[in-house]
Formats: sequence, structure tokens, C-alpha cells
Amino acid sequence: MAKQSTRVEVNNFVKGFITEASPLNVPPNATTDEQNFELRRNGTRDRRLGLDLENTSQVFDGDTLFFQDADEAPETFVWKAPGGDANKEFLVVSTSDTTYFFNLTLEFVSNDYLFAFTPSNMAKGDRSFASVDGKLVIAYGYKNVCILSYDTKTNTFTPSYESIKTRDVWGMPEEQASSYRPSALTPSHEYNLNNQSWGVTRRIEDGGSRPFGYPIGFFQGYYGLYPSNVDVVWTGMNFRPADPPVEAMVPSLYADRIDVFNPAAKGYFIIDALRRGETRYTAYTSNPLSTTNPNEFGLISNLTAFSANLQQNDNTDGGATLVQSYAGRVFFGGFTGITTNPIATTPDLSNFIFFSQLVRNEKDIVKCYQEGDPTSREGSDIVDTDGGFVRVSGLAKLVGMEVLGDNLIIFGTNGVWELKGGSDFGFGASNYAVRKISNFGCLSRNSIITEGSSIFFWSDSGILVLSPDQFNVLQISNLTQDTIQTFYENIESSSKQTAKGAYDSQTRKVKWIYDIEPDLSVASVSKELVFDLALQAFSKNVFGVSGVDSPRIVAIFNTPPFRSGTLVDEVVVLGDPVESEGVEVAVTTTVRQSGLESIKYVINYQVSESVFKKRGFAHLYDQQFKDWASIRTNGVDAKAFMLTGAVTGGDSSIHKQVPYLVMHFRRTEEGMEDVEGDVVPAKQSSCLVRSQWDWAGSANSNKWSPLFQAYRQNRMYMPASVTDPFDTGFDTIVTKSKLRGRGRAFALYMETEPEKDCRILGWNLSMNGNSVA
Repeated sequence: MAKQSTRVEVNNFVKGFITEASPLNVPPNATTDEQNFELRRNGTRDRRLGLDLENTSQVFDGDTLFFQDADEAPETFVWKAPGGDANKEFLVVSTSDTTYFFNLTLEFVSNDYLFAFTPSNMAKGDRSFASVDGKLVIAYGYKNVCILSYDTKTNTFTPSYESIKTRDVWGMPEEQASSYRPSALTPSHEYNLNNQSWGVTRRIEDGGSRPFGYPIGFFQGYYGLYPSNVDVVWTGMNFRPADPPVEAMVPSLYADRIDVFNPAAKGYFIIDALRRGETRYTAYTSNPLSTTNPNEFGLISNLTAFSANLQQNDNTDGGATLVQSYAGRVFFGGFTGITTNPIATTPDLSNFIFFSQLVRNEKDIVKCYQEGDPTSREGSDIVDTDGGFVRVSGLAKLVGMEVLGDNLIIFGTNGVWELKGGSDFGFGASNYAVRKISNFGCLSRNSIITEGSSIFFWSDSGILVLSPDQFNVLQISNLTQDTIQTFYENIESSSKQTAKGAYDSQTRKVKWIYDIEPDLSVASVSKELVFDLALQAFSKNVFGVSGVDSPRIVAIFNTPPFRSGTLVDEVVVLGDPVESEGVEVAVTTTVRQSGLESIKYVINYQVSESVFKKRGFAHLYDQQFKDWASIRTNGVDAKAFMLTGAVTGGDSSIHKQVPYLVMHFRRTEEGMEDVEGDVVPAKQSSCLVRSQWDWAGSANSNKWSPLFQAYRQNRMYMPASVTDPFDTGFDTIVTKSKLRGRGRAFALYMETEPEKDCRILGWNLSMNGNSVA
């Protein structure tokens, strides 16, 4: 009976790993599992390089604070153009007690440690950074925010601390109706009247020897009652004949307001947005009324009682934990909403976002209020350069804020919102709109990654991407739903909540690290999920091995693009350098790199139990494919493997055989080296392969073939000497291997060998099967 035959050519294996497929329909050019392989856009696969501390002679000793007692995951931020110098970039690394600064323009970040300081009352918890007008703004849950200035001429850093200021649009609670004119003045009512402009000394009608007076007392002297909260001081002001005409209070005019019930505008006082009670008293006592004698009008003069009434209440715990620069301003959020001794007018700040005035100098950074007095008759209008606050309706907890084009994207635990200028104009205090985009919230602020016109973030439902549609309307889509959703769901919730990411602009890859466990006394292993934007495919990396005191990644950050240069190796035979005419012979070789890259990592590690826990910078460059080679003896082999999807040849019912597998590799051997007296090719490759039949999940099925070496030189090469370049004339290695086994479906498993490269170009095979099952 004739046999069916199908040829399979694989030369564009770029779909990454996919878990959302049944064993019968895995997409072509995809794997069902893989690790430590890089996807190449030319269709090939390369083993990733080893991860290690920066390859630099500059190392930090045990006395450098940055490296001591590394027991937590730090926050990182790239401060661009510090002090207005566009040629400088600083890496900010913040722990619970100290913030460190490094020069990011050097190839090796650890070569230039600049400065360290501890912001006032900084404690373990959320902290956030933003840069504006050359300043660095730090929000860390304290009542003040830190503003750090950098002097480019003296290379000095100067911190200052400021509270977020706003106008008191809330006032103090009162039991009586707004229109009620009391016969006695309570501290709360007097404060509210002052906050409505009644506290400013005014010219009074027919003042005689006392032409100026306190409006509240003047009103009470005429009516026998005090003004209500609907009485506006300006309604009783009128011009009287004079040269020039002067404006004075005419008390009879207030009678026209008796049947008006709209509350008067509030906000004459500028107070601390968080410590409202404390600063109301300060604002009151610094009011111009202090130049008069309030007791002359029978007003409250016991400031001690007044202080107790105001200061002890209505203070929000903590402070801003999130900060972002947008539209030339600074935005603050992430407040607790928990208030010490709340009062009836206490705002829940958990869904508030304060924004500063347009920043022209350092003082503007915390001015989250309109410049004009809202209680004024002439200057009460809000202008676009003013500050203020936005309430995001329905926001449960603010997780992050990111700028996307002309929009500020607001991420909460229960949804995503966009804040932008209204009517297609730029953002302004009087011109903005808030729109909810999605009900899917964000799990981790550090998982939010901006790339061009898209933002990626981790949520309960998967890895989501926010991007504009053809009408420039922002939409949410799920990257993992049809690719790695099962894998993503199996990641621990705690790992998702601490995931950190960065965008490599050179390779166009988004990278997230997860399973972050900075405590070196706990067994853990660092993991990385990579999404290639060009290929729209996922891959993953695992660094080191799980174990106590194993180094692990705790942060990831962007750097300016870097690449390794050339590597000069001395030629050594039997331990002795080879000389030619008295000069030591060296071979200059190109260090394997993935081209330009722009991602580095912060790692925690410990050399031994007697040495402090330390922290350092690392990147992928080890040519022997070992992780932590400079930290651990002999390092840890970064084993790579992948398992292809099962191939049925279009018919899953019949048994098949694959007589031969033809594989193609990139030749990596370059030059020769001496290994214990033997001259062997340098930079060798290896690829161990086995066939797996009938969707077998383990070797117990007897459907796994033994591993065999698929990478072999095509012909014998005899080097002339240890300095021979090992030029075989071929850059591609092609091997043909016989495969054992038979079954209805066939998959290939490939893995690497310690200290050897592996660059797979593709493969070809023929499947022969019976015509009937």
C-alpha cells in the first residue's frame, strides 16, 4: 500500500510560545514551551547571553551604602536633563531609606556614582518620581513632597520640601442652613465667612474717624445678626461720590440678599491639601483682619480655643504616593483617603488628583490652585494656566499615571481613565475632560510601559494594551488572550502585583520581571517575560536557579543604547602566552551581541554569609552563557530549551515516521584556543535534539527518543596553529540526522549544552505515513 509523504520546511520560527491552543492546533512556527531563547526577526533563534554584573573594573566595596543590606526591591527612575542640561541623564535608585544617583550616560552605570540622600521622613512604601523644568519631584507618602534641584556648574544636589497647596473650597461644617444669619458667632462660622472674603478690612460708609472696619462686625452692627453663608460681601459694596470715587460698604444693600439661597463662593484661604485643619488656623491668623481689633465688634478673640477647634481635625494621613509631569505641570495622586478626626466637609482624597499651575519656577510645582481669588468680584475666573484638582468618579484606588500623546492615562485597581484637554484643545485648568476607557484595572504601577502610541500593563484579565483606533479613540485590547493566557493566569497574584517592566527602544521589546523576592534568605528565582512588538510574540527567560542566597533581579531600567565592542584575548598554550618576535600574540574577536540594547537590571546578591547583602547593576553579556559568573563560583548555566508544537501532517489518525531531520545552524566557531593542552575551536556551538511522538508528556511513554547532537561540523578542519582563524569557508552548518520512533503526531525538543552557543536557522523533515489508520 502506498504511503503518504509530507515535507515540512521551517525557516521562520518567530511566533514565540503559545499556550492557548489544543495539542492538535498549535500555530505553525510556535512552541508550546520555551526558555532562554531569543526570537530573531530574521526567523532564527539564538541562545541568550549570560546575565552578570557590569563587566567593568569599577566595583563597589562593602563600605558603599548602595550595596549594603540589599533586602528590598528598589524603585528606579531615569531623570533626563537634570538642571536643564540636555546632555545628562541620571539613574535614580530609591530604597526605603536612601535615594541614589548615577550617571547614566556612561556605558557602565556603576562607574559614576554621584550622590545619595534620604528624603525627610522617608519610609518603606510606595514612592514615585517625575521631572519638570529640570527638577526632580519625589512623592513618597509623606505630607510634603521633595523637590530636588541639580546645579550643573557645581554638580551639587539641593533638596527642598513643600506641601501641596490648594484653595479651601470645603470650609468648616455648620449645623444651620446656609441662609441662616446667626446671632452668635462660632469659630466655624467665622472661619467660613473669612474664607468667603468677609475677613478683609473694607472702607465703610460714613466711617468718620474710623474709615475702615471689619465687614463681619460692621454687618452685625447694622442688622444685629452676623452674615450667613449665602451673603456675599460684594453685594453690600457701592461707590460713593468722591474725587476719585471710592468704594465702601453700604449695609442696607445686604437686605436684597435675604431671599437668595445659593452659597457664597469659598476659597479665599490657601491651605495644605492634606493638613487642612492645621493650616486653616495658620491661614486665619495671617489674614489682614489681624490689623484690626476684632473684639471691637464683639468677635471671637480667644485664638487658643479657635486653634483647638480647627487644628485637631480634618487632616489626611500620609501624602501623595504618585507623581507625574504632564502638560507642563505636575500631577499628584495616590492619597490614602484616611483622615484623622474627619468632619462633615472632609473630602475623601483617594480619588483626587491635584495638578499644579503651569510650572515657571520651583514654587509653582505645589501650587494646585487658581491664582485668582474665587471669592473676588473681578478676578474669580479660572484661567488655563491655573492649578486645581480632578475627582475621578468611581476610582477605587489610584495605581499609576502615564502620559500617552496628549492624554494623561489614569490607572486604577478598578479601571482606566483618560484625562485630556476638552474640545480637542490642550489641557488647561478650565478646559479638560475625563473619560473612563475600561473596567479592567491595573495590578502593578511598575508594569505600566509606554511605547510610542501604546501603553502596556498587567491586569487581572491579562496583559492589556491601550492604543488609539483609526479614529484616534483610545481602546483596550488583551495581548495574552489568544497567546499565553493560561501561562499568565498561573503566575502568582503577588508576583503580578510586584511585576516591573521596561521598554527596549533598540530591539522594540517590552520586558517584565516578576517573581520578585529581594530577601535573599528566601528561595527564589528571577523570571522575565518578553514581548516582541515587531513579531507580536512572547518569550521568557529564567535567570539563575532557585535557592537561598541566589542572586535575583529586583528592578529593571532603561539606559542610553549600548553595545559591547571588541574583545582582545591573549593566546595561551599550556598556560604560557604565545609570543611572536617578542610580542605577545592576541586575537581580536567580536563579542556576540544582539546589536544595540537599552535595558539593564538591578540585582540583589550576597557573596557569602559573612558578607553584607549587596546590590549591583547587571546586563546580558556573558559569552559562556552563565548567569552570575562573577558572583557565584563557576556561575549558573543559563540552559535554553524549546518544544515545538505537534505536527500531524494534516491527518492525526495515521501513524507516521520521520526518517531524517535536516537542521541548519549559524556557525559560531571563530579562532582557536588552548584547553588543557589541546588546541580546539573557540566559541563552539551545540544543539541537543530529541523527537517526541503522540503528544507524549514524559519519557515514561517510551515515545521520546534519546537526545542526540544535531550540531556537527561538515568536514574535518586542521588548524595551522593556535592563532588559526578557523575559517572553514562556510557560515552555515547543515546536518542530517536519522530520527527514531513513530506515531500520529511528531514534535521536536531542543536544548543547549553548558558553555556552548546555539543559533538555530531552521530545519526540514519528511513525514511518511500509511494511507490508512
